[in-house]
This record gives sequence, C-alpha cells and structure tokens, in this order.
Amino acid sequence: MNGRSRTWFNLPHRGRKTLLLQTEFPRDPGYPPLRDSLMMDFSIPRFGIPGYAWFFPSLGEGGEPVVNAGISGGAFSGGSYSRLKEAFLAILANHPEIEAMVPSDVHFKPYPEREYTPIQIGARERVLFVGEQLGTDPFTGEGLSVCADSARAAALEIDEALRAEEFAFKGYSRRIRAARFFPLYVVGKTYCLQNDGVQPNFFFAMSTRKKSGGKRNVVDYYTSTFSGNEDSTVLYSPTFWGMVMRDIAVTLPGWVRLVGGKAP
Repeated sequence: MNGRSRTWFNLPHRGRKTLLLQTEFPRDPGYPPLRDSLMMDFSIPRFGIPGYAWFFPSLGEGGEPVVNAGISGGAFSGGSYSRLKEAFLAILANHPEIEAMVPSDVHFKPYPEREYTPIQIGARERVLFVGEQLGTDPFTGEGLSVCADSARAAALEIDEALRAEEFAFKGYSRRIRAARFFPLYVVGKTYCLQNDGVQPNFFFAMSTRKKSGGKRNVVDYYTSTFSGNEDSTVLYSPTFWGMVMRDIAVTLPGWVRLVGGKAP
C-alpha cells in the first residue's frame, strides 16, 4: 500500500484508508474450536468500527501452536490503534477460553490498507497496477485474492498487448471485474456500506438467517466461494439473488421493529 508508483504516475488511490491490527499468542492445543477452524466475531460495529475480529490456529516460527488474531475496519486516523486495541480486548469477553490465552502484554502489528474500489484506475499507457496497488477487500481486509487475480489479469493483458503491439491495456478493468474476487467484493461491500449506519446491521441479520432443511443463506454461499469450494460467479446467479430477496422479505419486518424499539 505504501508503494510510490501511483504518485509517480499521478494516479492517486481512491479507496478508503483503513487500519488493521494483527497479533499472535500461544494457543492451547486442547481448545477444540481452534484446532482447525477460523472464528470471526462481527460484534465490533457496536464500538463504532465497521469491521470484525478473527482468531485462527497457526504455527509460530519454532513450530509451536499459536493463535493468529486481529481486528479490521478502523479508520486510518489519530487514535485508531488505541481504539482498535480496546475494542479487540473488549470482545474477548465473548470468548473466555481465548481470553485466557492472551498475555497481559499482548502486542499488535499495525497494517495500513487501502480498500479496492471499481472506480480506481488500474492501468494507463504501458503501466499496470496489481496487488495492493489496486487495494484490499473492504469486507475481509485481505489482499491475497486481489493480488492473485490481478496478477493473472495483468499477465493475460500483457500477453494480448505483445501480440497486438498495442499497450494501452484497455481490457484490464474488464478482466478485473471478471476475476474470482469481484463477486465476493460486491457482496462484502454491501455489508460494509450499512455497517457504518444503523445497528444492528440489517444485512448481517439477513445473511446469517437460520434455515431448515439444508437450505443456504448468504454466509453459506460466501464461505463456500471464499474457500474455493464453489465458483464465485454463483453469487451472480438467479438462485443466489432469489434467495437474497426472499430472506430480505422475511428479515426486514422484524429488523424494523427491533430498530424502532418495538421488538417483543
């Protein structure tokens, strides 16, 4: 994110600048939920931060079991580090087993990020921007998918340019929009847009709606595509959007009553 190439070519980044904190601490191998699972806590918005906290099992430099944990969504401004750290430590009350593993002097590494946005210019004559020069996913805060997909798009665009001997790279933006990460961006950004507003988050309530009979919700689709078990283009399908519209219709009345203070 701190590269100077956009400054050199007078193409400033348009995405929102955010701060992510990450840490590691010793993991209790006897705690089953962190043996092979990623845990995500979406209660962070109640602290005025449109992000989430995560915990997943990992290995330290010496091969010892550790917890990789952190918090995303903080605005990049004065005091953000302290606010993010306070929110992270506060939500540990929701996870007492993990809280017991966290040392009293836990240290966080700060990572400034720029969100990906489709209005960001990704190419100009003989120049292509890839990876975090395009931005990171505004929902997950990660940049690996953008890096991998933009690298592939850039390679295809360069190959075509060499064949045609024309280097304006006019097809690069189209290739980015057709990449695997883009449908995930569309769904995740929708959540983020409402995350700064009225709480509880309507889209989160709708997306996590419990169903019976093996029926899926938005989170089921998202995790399946994010993990690579399903092609992300399913998020454009009539089946997916039909499910979304039905869940909106079912969730909206109860959410309106809750926000209005009339929930039973």
